Amino acid sequence: MLYLDLTLKLYGKKVYPKQSGAKPVRRPFKHVGVFPEQASNWGWIKKQVSGKSGARILNLFGYTGGATLASAKSGASVTHVDASKAAITWAKGNAKRSGLENRPIRWILDDAKTFMKREVRRSNHYEGIILDPPAFGRGAKGEVWKIERDLIPLLDLCFEVLSEKPALFLLSGYASGYSAISYKQNILYLKEKFGGEIESGELAIKESKSPRLLPAGIFARWSAP
Repeated sequence: MLYLDLTLKLYGKKVYPKQSGAKPVRRPFKHVGVFPEQASNWGWIKKQVSGKSGARILNLFGYTGGATLASAKSGASVTHVDASKAAITWAKGNAKRSGLENRPIRWILDDAKTFMKREVRRSNHYEGIILDPPAFGRGAKGEVWKIERDLIPLLDLCFEVLSEKPALFLLSGYASGYSAISYKQNILYLKEKFGGEIESGELAIKESKSPRLLPAGIFARWSAP
């Protein structure tokens, strides 16, 4: 079971906090740190990573660590990058509550662009990259992130650090003004170079007592053939 403060169980299975005995963590900035709309992506990550023990996965803008924990639980070696010290502390706590504190996870406090430029210079490579960039943000040293300016250059850096035999690439987001179509088109390079498949669409949360869906974000993801 993977815990994200409010005891969301991954891969679509329900867990109720009162039944689990977990204590929700109060946050002063009103974020609960749980993103149930991402559960389908976490399940997809598990499918892509399973059988590839030790696969190197990079999670940029990792926040509370849902994708990091899904990758680590599936046997990957994960590098988790976020510009917020509080978010990394939160994610480490989630790893501990999930029994994954001893898995190979590197916790990096850094600006995503700055980190990626160093990874290119170091010739480091990854079998999978996950990123969920915000519309606007600041790095660990005050660097400014603007998605309309910085996303494409960051994706180019990501493509440079993919290994010769990558397994997955996941881009998701919540920025208004963007669509799943645009995200898909931004990663078409992967299909052209490596083959495989690209899926894209909306992230949503289903109401418990009706078929209605609450739109919550968008995604595009590539998987190896």
